[in-house]
Amino acid sequence: MGKKLYAITIRGKTKMWSFNTWIDEKYLDEWRKDGIEINRKINSVPEWVVNIGFKKVWIFLQDIGLIPVE
Repeated sequence: MGKKLYAITIRGKTKMWSFNTWIDEKYLDEWRKDGIEINRKINSVPEWVVNIGFKKVWIFLQDIGLIPVE
């Protein structure tokens, strides 16, 4: 199984931290049981793409694999 892009959220005492990372999905259940909030990133759209009105096209191209999710 290959690695996939996930957003990990860690809640500290005063702040919440979030970052994207590529992970092996075999660890998901164990990490979630330990209290780590982790969600699969399906699409990532830059602000400039939204500003020029091409969000739907960008997402379609990511869904079919022509643009990588970052």
